[in-house]
Amino acid sequence: MKAFNYLIPTQIIFGEGKISALHDQIAKYGKKVLLVYSGDVVKITGIYDQIMEIFKEEGVSFWEVGDVAPNPRVDSVNKGGALCKEHDIDWILGIGGGSAIDCSKAIAAAAKYEGDDAWDMVMDISLLKDALPIGNISTVAATGSEIDPISGINNDATNEKKGLVHPLLYPKFSIQDPLYTFTVPKFQTAVGTIDMMCHILENYLTMDITEAVAPTYMAEGLLKAIIEMGPVAYNDPKNYKARSNLMWAAGQAMCGLLEVGKVRTRTVHPIEHAVSGMYPSVVHGEGLAILMPRYMEYALSPETAHVLAQYGRNVWGVEGEDNMEVAKAAIEKTKEFFASFGVRTRLRDVGVPEESLPEMAKIVIKDVGGVSVKGLHEMFEEDVLKLYQMAW
Repeated sequence: MKAFNYLIPTQIIFGEGKISALHDQIAKYGKKVLLVYSGDVVKITGIYDQIMEIFKEEGVSFWEVGDVAPNPRVDSVNKGGALCKEHDIDWILGIGGGSAIDCSKAIAAAAKYEGDDAWDMVMDISLLKDALPIGNISTVAATGSEIDPISGINNDATNEKKGLVHPLLYPKFSIQDPLYTFTVPKFQTAVGTIDMMCHILENYLTMDITEAVAPTYMAEGLLKAIIEMGPVAYNDPKNYKARSNLMWAAGQAMCGLLEVGKVRTRTVHPIEHAVSGMYPSVVHGEGLAILMPRYMEYALSPETAHVLAQYGRNVWGVEGEDNMEVAKAAIEKTKEFFASFGVRTRLRDVGVPEESLPEMAKIVIKDVGGVSVKGLHEMFEEDVLKLYQMAW
Protein backbone atom coordinates (compact mmCIF):
# COMPACT_ATOMS: atom_id res chain seq x y z
CA MET A 1 0.00 0.00 0.00
CA LYS A 2 1.06 3.59 -0.65
CA ALA A 3 1.58 6.13 2.14
CA PHE A 4 -1.42 8.30 3.01
CA ASN A 5 -2.95 10.84 5.36
CA TYR A 6 -6.59 10.26 6.28
CA LEU A 7 -9.08 12.41 8.17
CA ILE A 8 -12.86 12.64 8.10
CA PRO A 9 -13.83 15.52 10.39
CA THR A 10 -17.60 15.24 9.81
CA GLN A 11 -19.70 14.06 12.76
CA ILE A 12 -22.25 11.54 11.47
CA ILE A 13 -25.48 11.47 13.48
CA PHE A 14 -27.31 8.41 12.17
CA GLY A 15 -30.71 6.91 12.89
CA GLU A 16 -34.41 7.46 13.34
CA GLY A 17 -35.34 10.69 15.11
CA LYS A 18 -31.82 12.09 15.09
CA ILE A 19 -33.00 15.50 13.91
CA SER A 20 -33.23 16.29 17.63
CA ALA A 21 -29.44 16.65 17.52
CA LEU A 22 -29.98 19.94 15.71
CA HIS A 23 -30.40 21.58 19.12
CA ASP A 24 -26.77 20.81 20.00
CA GLN A 25 -25.49 21.98 16.63
CA ILE A 26 -27.23 25.35 17.00
CA ALA A 27 -25.53 25.75 20.37
CA LYS A 28 -22.17 25.10 18.71
CA TYR A 29 -22.43 27.17 15.56
CA GLY A 30 -24.88 30.00 16.17
CA LYS A 31 -28.44 31.24 15.78
CA LYS A 32 -28.28 32.92 12.36
CA VAL A 33 -28.67 30.18 9.76
CA LEU A 34 -29.02 29.96 5.98
CA LEU A 35 -31.18 27.02 4.84
CA VAL A 36 -30.32 25.56 1.43
CA TYR A 37 -32.66 23.08 -0.23
CA SER A 38 -34.29 22.07 -3.52
CA GLY A 39 -37.95 22.97 -3.96
CA ASP A 40 -40.93 21.83 -1.92
CA VAL A 41 -39.82 18.27 -1.17
CA VAL A 42 -38.48 19.12 2.28
CA LYS A 43 -41.83 20.76 3.11
CA ILE A 44 -43.96 17.92 1.75
CA THR A 45 -42.04 15.33 3.75
CA GLY A 46 -42.38 17.28 7.01
CA ILE A 47 -38.64 17.84 7.53
CA TYR A 48 -39.04 21.59 7.13
CA ASP A 49 -41.72 21.73 9.86
CA GLN A 50 -39.47 19.78 12.22
CA ILE A 51 -36.64 22.22 11.59
CA MET A 52 -38.95 25.21 12.10
CA GLU A 53 -40.07 23.82 15.45
CA ILE A 54 -36.47 23.41 16.60
CA PHE A 55 -35.53 26.86 15.29
CA LYS A 56 -38.44 28.40 17.20
CA GLU A 57 -37.42 26.66 20.42
CA GLU A 58 -33.83 27.84 19.99
CA GLY A 59 -34.65 31.40 18.88
CA VAL A 60 -32.97 30.97 15.49
CA SER A 61 -33.17 33.60 12.76
CA PHE A 62 -32.93 32.09 9.30
CA TRP A 63 -32.86 32.90 5.60
CA GLU A 64 -33.35 30.55 2.65
CA VAL A 65 -32.10 29.53 -0.76
CA GLY A 66 -34.87 27.07 -1.56
CA ASP A 67 -34.70 26.81 -5.33
CA VAL A 68 -31.50 24.80 -5.87
CA ALA A 69 -31.67 22.96 -9.19
CA PRO A 70 -30.31 19.51 -9.97
CA ASN A 71 -26.71 20.09 -11.08
CA PRO A 72 -26.69 23.27 -8.91
CA ARG A 73 -25.95 26.55 -10.65
CA VAL A 74 -23.39 29.14 -9.66
CA ASP A 75 -26.21 31.74 -9.67
CA SER A 76 -27.70 30.03 -6.59
CA VAL A 77 -24.28 30.01 -4.96
CA ASN A 78 -23.84 33.73 -5.56
CA LYS A 79 -27.35 34.41 -4.26
CA GLY A 80 -26.62 32.49 -1.06
CA GLY A 81 -23.23 34.10 -0.60
CA ALA A 82 -24.79 37.56 -0.86
CA LEU A 83 -27.43 36.66 1.75
CA CYS A 84 -24.73 35.45 4.15
CA LYS A 85 -22.75 38.67 3.78
CA GLU A 86 -25.82 40.89 4.10
CA HIS A 87 -27.17 39.21 7.25
CA ASP A 88 -23.92 38.09 8.87
CA ILE A 89 -24.96 34.44 8.79
CA ASP A 90 -23.28 32.12 11.32
CA TRP A 91 -23.52 28.82 9.42
CA ILE A 92 -25.18 26.96 6.55
CA LEU A 93 -27.64 24.04 6.78
CA GLY A 94 -28.08 22.05 3.58
CA ILE A 95 -31.16 19.83 3.39
CA GLY A 96 -31.65 17.15 0.76
CA GLY A 97 -29.40 15.28 -1.62
CA GLY A 98 -26.20 16.03 -3.46
CA SER A 99 -27.41 19.14 -5.27
CA ALA A 100 -28.56 21.01 -2.17
CA ILE A 101 -25.58 19.92 -0.10
CA ASP A 102 -23.08 20.73 -2.88
CA CYS A 103 -24.66 24.16 -3.21
CA SER A 104 -24.50 24.74 0.55
CA LYS A 105 -20.76 24.04 0.55
CA ALA A 106 -20.09 26.47 -2.27
CA ILE A 107 -22.23 29.10 -0.55
CA ALA A 108 -20.19 28.64 2.63
CA ALA A 109 -17.08 29.53 0.63
CA ALA A 110 -18.79 32.34 -1.28
CA ALA A 111 -19.85 33.90 2.03
CA LYS A 112 -16.18 34.46 2.89
CA TYR A 113 -15.01 35.39 -0.60
CA GLU A 114 -14.37 39.08 -1.20
CA GLY A 115 -15.48 38.88 -4.83
CA ASP A 116 -19.01 38.70 -6.17
CA ASP A 117 -18.77 35.63 -8.40
CA ALA A 118 -18.05 32.25 -6.75
CA TRP A 119 -17.10 30.83 -10.16
CA ASP A 120 -13.76 32.56 -9.69
CA MET A 121 -13.03 30.14 -6.84
CA VAL A 122 -14.21 27.17 -8.87
CA MET A 123 -11.69 28.09 -11.54
CA ASP A 124 -8.91 29.02 -9.09
CA ILE A 125 -9.04 27.15 -5.78
CA SER A 126 -6.29 29.35 -4.32
CA LEU A 127 -8.96 32.07 -3.94
CA LEU A 128 -10.82 29.93 -1.38
CA LYS A 129 -9.36 31.16 1.92
CA ASP A 130 -12.18 30.56 4.40
CA ALA A 131 -15.71 29.18 4.67
CA LEU A 132 -18.64 29.30 7.06
CA PRO A 133 -19.41 26.13 9.04
CA ILE A 134 -21.62 23.70 7.12
CA GLY A 135 -24.07 21.12 8.41
CA ASN A 136 -26.59 19.00 6.56
CA ILE A 137 -29.66 16.82 6.87
CA SER A 138 -29.32 14.14 4.24
CA THR A 139 -32.49 12.88 2.54
CA VAL A 140 -31.07 10.92 -0.42
CA ALA A 141 -28.53 8.09 -0.55
CA ALA A 142 -26.41 8.87 -3.59
CA THR A 143 -23.47 11.23 -3.95
CA GLY A 144 -21.88 11.03 -0.50
CA SER A 145 -21.70 14.82 -0.49
CA GLU A 146 -22.96 14.79 3.09
CA ILE A 147 -19.49 13.89 4.43
CA ASP A 148 -17.00 14.86 1.72
CA PRO A 149 -15.28 18.20 0.88
CA ILE A 150 -16.48 18.28 -2.75
CA SER A 151 -19.01 20.60 -4.37
CA GLY A 152 -20.04 20.16 -8.01
CA ILE A 153 -21.28 23.40 -9.57
CA ASN A 154 -22.67 24.23 -13.03
CA ASN A 155 -22.19 27.47 -14.95
CA ASP A 156 -24.90 27.89 -17.59
CA ALA A 157 -23.02 30.79 -19.17
CA THR A 158 -20.04 28.58 -20.04
CA ASN A 159 -21.78 25.16 -20.22
CA GLU A 160 -19.33 23.82 -17.63
CA LYS A 161 -19.64 21.63 -14.56
CA LYS A 162 -16.64 21.67 -12.25
CA GLY A 163 -15.78 20.54 -8.78
CA LEU A 164 -14.89 22.87 -5.95
CA VAL A 165 -12.76 20.75 -3.62
CA HIS A 166 -11.19 21.99 -0.40
CA PRO A 167 -10.78 20.74 3.21
CA LEU A 168 -12.70 23.80 4.43
CA LEU A 169 -15.79 22.34 2.73
CA TYR A 170 -16.06 19.28 4.96
CA PRO A 171 -19.42 19.49 6.74
CA LYS A 172 -19.16 19.82 10.50
CA PHE A 173 -22.01 17.35 10.96
CA SER A 174 -24.44 15.25 8.95
CA ILE A 175 -27.81 14.16 10.33
CA GLN A 176 -28.86 10.96 8.55
CA ASP A 177 -32.30 9.54 9.27
CA PRO A 178 -33.16 6.73 6.83
CA LEU A 179 -36.87 7.53 7.28
CA TYR A 180 -36.28 10.72 5.28
CA THR A 181 -35.41 8.61 2.24
CA PHE A 182 -38.72 6.70 2.24
CA THR A 183 -40.34 9.25 -0.09
CA VAL A 184 -37.47 9.39 -2.59
CA PRO A 185 -38.95 8.59 -6.05
CA LYS A 186 -37.98 5.30 -7.66
CA PHE A 187 -35.94 7.00 -10.37
CA GLN A 188 -33.89 8.94 -7.81
CA THR A 189 -33.37 5.76 -5.80
CA ALA A 190 -32.09 4.11 -8.98
CA VAL A 191 -29.66 6.83 -10.04
CA GLY A 192 -28.47 7.27 -6.46
CA THR A 193 -27.66 3.57 -6.25
CA ILE A 194 -25.79 3.78 -9.56
CA ASP A 195 -23.89 6.90 -8.49
CA MET A 196 -22.55 5.35 -5.28
CA MET A 197 -21.57 2.19 -7.16
CA CYS A 198 -19.62 4.26 -9.68
CA HIS A 199 -17.84 6.16 -6.90
CA ILE A 200 -16.58 2.86 -5.59
CA LEU A 201 -15.76 1.35 -8.98
CA GLU A 202 -13.55 4.25 -10.04
CA ASN A 203 -11.12 3.67 -7.19
CA TYR A 204 -11.58 -0.07 -7.05
CA LEU A 205 -10.76 -0.74 -10.71
CA THR A 206 -7.06 0.10 -10.60
CA MET A 207 -3.90 -1.80 -11.47
CA ASP A 208 -2.86 -1.86 -7.79
CA ILE A 209 -5.95 -3.89 -6.87
CA THR A 210 -3.82 -6.79 -5.60
CA GLU A 211 -1.52 -4.55 -3.50
CA ALA A 212 -4.03 -2.52 -1.49
CA VAL A 213 -5.88 -5.59 -0.26
CA ALA A 214 -7.77 -4.04 2.66
CA PRO A 215 -9.46 -1.17 0.75
CA THR A 216 -10.05 -3.53 -2.17
CA TYR A 217 -11.99 -6.01 -0.05
CA MET A 218 -13.85 -3.20 1.69
CA ALA A 219 -14.93 -1.90 -1.71
CA GLU A 220 -16.10 -5.35 -2.77
CA GLY A 221 -18.18 -5.67 0.39
CA LEU A 222 -19.84 -2.31 -0.17
CA LEU A 223 -20.54 -3.11 -3.81
CA LYS A 224 -22.22 -6.38 -2.81
CA ALA A 225 -24.31 -4.56 -0.19
CA ILE A 226 -25.43 -1.94 -2.72
CA ILE A 227 -26.25 -4.59 -5.34
CA GLU A 228 -28.35 -6.42 -2.74
CA MET A 229 -30.07 -3.45 -1.13
CA GLY A 230 -30.58 -1.17 -4.17
CA PRO A 231 -33.32 -3.25 -5.80
CA VAL A 232 -35.01 -3.77 -2.42
CA ALA A 233 -35.28 -0.02 -1.84
CA TYR A 234 -36.34 0.51 -5.45
CA ASN A 235 -39.21 -1.98 -5.17
CA ASP A 236 -40.06 -1.45 -1.49
CA PRO A 237 -39.34 2.24 -0.76
CA LYS A 238 -40.21 2.02 2.94
CA ASN A 239 -37.90 -0.90 3.70
CA TYR A 240 -35.82 0.48 6.58
CA LYS A 241 -33.12 -2.17 6.26
CA ALA A 242 -32.49 -1.32 2.63
CA ARG A 243 -32.73 2.44 3.06
CA SER A 244 -30.43 2.54 6.09
CA ASN A 245 -27.78 0.36 4.46
CA LEU A 246 -27.82 2.44 1.28
CA MET A 247 -27.58 5.68 3.25
CA TRP A 248 -24.49 4.43 5.08
CA ALA A 249 -22.95 2.99 1.90
CA ALA A 250 -23.31 6.29 0.05
CA GLY A 251 -21.12 8.09 2.55
CA GLN A 252 -18.54 5.33 2.74
CA ALA A 253 -18.27 5.31 -1.04
CA MET A 254 -17.01 8.90 -1.07
CA CYS A 255 -15.35 9.54 2.31
CA GLY A 256 -11.91 8.52 1.04
CA LEU A 257 -11.68 5.31 3.07
CA LEU A 258 -11.64 3.14 -0.07
CA GLU A 259 -8.83 5.22 -1.60
CA VAL A 260 -6.23 4.96 1.14
CA GLY A 261 -3.05 3.23 0.09
CA LYS A 262 -4.08 3.25 -3.57
CA VAL A 263 -3.66 5.40 -6.65
CA ARG A 264 -6.60 7.81 -6.41
CA THR A 265 -8.57 7.94 -9.65
CA ARG A 266 -11.61 9.74 -10.98
CA THR A 267 -12.27 8.56 -14.53
CA VAL A 268 -15.95 8.27 -15.42
CA HIS A 269 -17.10 11.15 -13.21
CA PRO A 270 -15.22 13.89 -15.10
CA ILE A 271 -16.31 12.29 -18.38
CA GLU A 272 -19.93 12.47 -17.20
CA HIS A 273 -19.56 15.97 -15.79
CA ALA A 274 -18.86 17.27 -19.28
CA VAL A 275 -22.18 15.77 -20.35
CA SER A 276 -24.35 17.19 -17.57
CA GLY A 277 -22.36 20.44 -17.67
CA MET A 278 -23.29 21.00 -21.31
CA TYR A 279 -26.76 19.46 -20.90
CA PRO A 280 -27.91 20.10 -17.30
CA SER A 281 -31.15 18.17 -17.85
CA VAL A 282 -29.07 14.97 -17.91
CA VAL A 283 -29.29 13.39 -14.47
CA HIS A 284 -25.78 12.64 -13.20
CA GLY A 285 -26.49 9.06 -12.11
CA GLU A 286 -28.15 8.20 -15.41
CA GLY A 287 -25.17 9.60 -17.28
CA LEU A 288 -22.92 7.37 -15.19
CA ALA A 289 -25.10 4.36 -15.96
CA ILE A 290 -24.52 5.02 -19.66
CA LEU A 291 -20.78 5.64 -19.42
CA MET A 292 -19.41 3.27 -16.75
CA PRO A 293 -20.03 -0.03 -18.59
CA ARG A 294 -18.61 1.46 -21.79
CA TYR A 295 -15.53 2.60 -19.91
CA MET A 296 -15.07 -0.95 -18.62
CA GLU A 297 -15.33 -2.26 -22.17
CA TYR A 298 -12.87 0.33 -23.45
CA ALA A 299 -10.39 -0.37 -20.65
CA LEU A 300 -10.54 -4.16 -20.99
CA SER A 301 -7.33 -5.62 -22.41
CA PRO A 302 -5.05 -8.58 -21.68
CA GLU A 303 -3.18 -6.30 -19.24
CA THR A 304 -6.30 -5.19 -17.33
CA ALA A 305 -8.44 -8.32 -17.57
CA HIS A 306 -7.35 -9.61 -14.14
CA VAL A 307 -8.75 -6.47 -12.48
CA LEU A 308 -12.19 -6.75 -14.05
CA ALA A 309 -12.10 -10.50 -13.53
CA GLN A 310 -11.59 -10.03 -9.78
CA TYR A 311 -14.59 -7.71 -9.83
CA GLY A 312 -16.57 -10.41 -11.62
CA ARG A 313 -15.56 -13.22 -9.28
CA ASN A 314 -15.68 -11.41 -5.92
CA VAL A 315 -18.64 -9.10 -6.48
CA TRP A 316 -20.86 -10.90 -9.01
CA GLY A 317 -19.87 -14.49 -8.30
CA VAL A 318 -18.84 -15.19 -11.89
CA GLU A 319 -17.04 -18.51 -12.22
CA GLY A 320 -14.31 -19.41 -14.67
CA GLU A 321 -10.55 -19.51 -15.14
CA ASP A 322 -10.25 -17.28 -18.21
CA ASN A 323 -9.81 -13.70 -16.96
CA MET A 324 -10.98 -12.14 -20.21
CA GLU A 325 -14.22 -14.14 -20.27
CA VAL A 326 -14.93 -13.50 -16.59
CA ALA A 327 -14.26 -9.77 -17.11
CA LYS A 328 -16.68 -9.64 -20.04
CA ALA A 329 -19.33 -11.40 -17.97
CA ALA A 330 -18.82 -8.87 -15.14
CA ILE A 331 -19.37 -5.98 -17.54
CA GLU A 332 -22.56 -7.57 -18.83
CA LYS A 333 -23.83 -8.07 -15.28
CA THR A 334 -23.13 -4.40 -14.55
CA LYS A 335 -25.07 -3.36 -17.65
CA GLU A 336 -27.97 -5.62 -16.71
CA PHE A 337 -28.04 -4.31 -13.15
CA PHE A 338 -28.20 -0.69 -14.26
CA ALA A 339 -30.81 -1.48 -16.92
CA SER A 340 -32.96 -3.28 -14.33
CA PHE A 341 -33.76 0.14 -12.83
CA GLY A 342 -35.23 1.35 -16.10
CA VAL A 343 -32.60 4.01 -16.75
CA ARG A 344 -31.73 4.96 -20.30
CA THR A 345 -28.64 3.35 -21.78
CA ARG A 346 -27.44 5.70 -24.54
CA LEU A 347 -26.41 9.35 -24.72
CA ARG A 348 -28.79 9.93 -27.61
CA ASP A 349 -31.67 8.83 -25.36
CA VAL A 350 -30.94 11.58 -22.81
CA GLY A 351 -30.83 14.33 -25.42
CA VAL A 352 -27.12 14.56 -26.24
CA PRO A 353 -26.60 15.27 -29.97
CA GLU A 354 -23.80 13.42 -31.75
CA GLU A 355 -22.20 16.61 -33.02
CA SER A 356 -21.46 17.74 -29.44
CA LEU A 357 -19.27 14.73 -28.61
CA PRO A 358 -15.93 16.22 -29.79
CA GLU A 359 -16.49 19.41 -27.80
CA MET A 360 -17.32 17.44 -24.66
CA ALA A 361 -14.14 15.39 -25.06
CA LYS A 362 -12.11 18.62 -25.22
CA ILE A 363 -13.86 19.90 -22.07
CA VAL A 364 -12.99 16.72 -20.16
CA ILE A 365 -9.28 17.00 -20.88
CA LYS A 366 -9.26 20.73 -20.13
CA ASP A 367 -10.98 20.15 -16.77
CA VAL A 368 -8.49 17.50 -15.64
CA GLY A 369 -5.44 19.61 -16.40
CA GLY A 370 -4.97 19.34 -20.13
CA VAL A 371 -3.40 15.88 -20.61
CA SER A 372 -5.48 12.81 -19.77
CA VAL A 373 -7.93 11.18 -17.38
CA LYS A 374 -6.13 8.60 -15.25
CA GLY A 375 -7.71 5.25 -14.46
CA LEU A 376 -7.56 1.60 -15.36
CA HIS A 377 -6.99 2.85 -18.89
CA GLU A 378 -5.44 6.31 -19.36
CA MET A 379 -7.92 8.35 -21.40
CA PHE A 380 -6.59 11.01 -23.76
CA GLU A 381 -8.91 13.25 -25.76
CA GLU A 382 -9.22 10.76 -28.61
CA ASP A 383 -10.02 8.00 -26.10
CA VAL A 384 -12.73 10.06 -24.43
CA LEU A 385 -14.25 10.81 -27.82
CA LYS A 386 -14.27 7.11 -28.72
CA LEU A 387 -15.93 6.34 -25.40
CA TYR A 388 -18.63 8.93 -26.06
CA GLN A 389 -19.17 7.46 -29.52
CA MET A 390 -19.52 3.98 -28.03
CA ALA A 391 -22.10 5.37 -25.60
CA TRP A 392 -24.01 7.42 -28.14
